[in-house]
Amino acid sequence: MFTTVDPLTCSAGALLAELSCLEPGLLVMSLLQSIAVEGLSPDDAVSFLQIHDRCRSWWEAQQVPVMVAAAEIEPRIDEYRLLLPER
Repeated sequence: MFTTVDPLTCSAGALLAELSCLEPGLLVMSLLQSIAVEGLSPDDAVSFLQIHDRCRSWWEAQQVPVMVAAAEIEPRIDEYRLLLPER
């Protein structure tokens, strides 16, 4: 994973370059949180936002199976029959 940089001691730009190559997940999210955003260059800020957006989308996608389970989504034939016109 981190073969060229040490994520704990490298510059924000170097860390962002490494994070941009990784799949979004908890590791990437936690390392993003370690970056002091106040000192980012405009290019690094854009990279940060792109990586952050990928992680946000990944995090939201983790909810889908739970939302389906919570909604108890199952095909209900009787409900579909009610929508059909009577003959």
